[in-house]
Amino acid sequence: MNSIWSKIKSNPGLSLLSANVVLLAVIVLMQDPFGLFKTGYAGARVLLSASQDSISTIEVESPDKPGILRITRKDKLPVKKGEAPEYTWDVERTDGTKTTRMSADRDRVKELFASLEKTRRYYGIARNSESEKDAEMATDSKGRLQCLQVRMISASGKKNTVYVGKSSLRGNDSYVRLDDEDSIYLVEENLRTAFGSGDLEYFRNRRVFPDMSKDDITGITASASGRPLQIARNGQGWQMLSPVPGNVNGSEMNLLLGDFVEWKAVSFPTEIPKDIDKKKSLKVEVQFKTTMTEPRTFAFEVLGQKDFSSYIIRTADGNLFEVTSIYLSHLLEPEEKLLERAEKR
Repeated sequence: MNSIWSKIKSNPGLSLLSANVVLLAVIVLMQDPFGLFKTGYAGARVLLSASQDSISTIEVESPDKPGILRITRKDKLPVKKGEAPEYTWDVERTDGTKTTRMSADRDRVKELFASLEKTRRYYGIARNSESEKDAEMATDSKGRLQCLQVRMISASGKKNTVYVGKSSLRGNDSYVRLDDEDSIYLVEENLRTAFGSGDLEYFRNRRVFPDMSKDDITGITASASGRPLQIARNGQGWQMLSPVPGNVNGSEMNLLLGDFVEWKAVSFPTEIPKDIDKKKSLKVEVQFKTTMTEPRTFAFEVLGQKDFSSYIIRTADGNLFEVTSIYLSHLLEPEEKLLERAEKR
């Protein structure tokens, strides 16, 4: 013991380095930042390794829906250094008589890949007629498979099929099989939900505004009951030009703009609801610019208020959206909600 203490005193630098190495090893063991010591379900092998970079097309075939849902990769998006690659996607359904195509919801596609990453080969059972029946992955009397089929297709044409059987929303689990493998796995992920059960509307793009940040917005013009509102960016701040000239409260303006660019449709009405409050209607034009384009304008109409924070809006292309917004009312009461306190009339 005395010998060890003598060595520590004679080599303080080496001793400090050794202590730091031991401390770092303890932290690594406790936090496992690289997943080196994962055990159980989290440490099991992924059923199918897939990413937005490796997959170009996803086909979803459901036994209770006609035709095939197809999600196709489009343009690569800019991401921060170290983040996984992301793309824009289109979604379409072909049912033999017509094809319906629209842009896909990027967040839903991202969630799909995240769910696949959590689908692990841990609870496996042998594949036979009895286990297929229990997992709701058997065929009917005509030989048709009675489960969700998801084909993940790479740019080179390589195809893997994930079969999704019985899923439990309450337990958040699913029975799955990859290709013609001999095992069925019970995984801790509801893949039927992740793949939208092959529903086109599930993957429909819910974003209302085009791609932009609140810093891209340069001005807003609006009209409610014939009363014009005009707000313009002035250096680092904002100026109201009408109906009452004055400085705009920067915090409230940031909340409004952040609300705008994050809008996602709660639903897609097929017609204008009759019971909305049309007194809360207005026309809006948002001016914005990006580094890649000339200044642009995004126009929409607020057709009315559905409830306290829900509105029905219509974009210039005629599409109807139900959105939730806390700050849209700022445009209905701009003097009260947006002007700096000292300048309010």
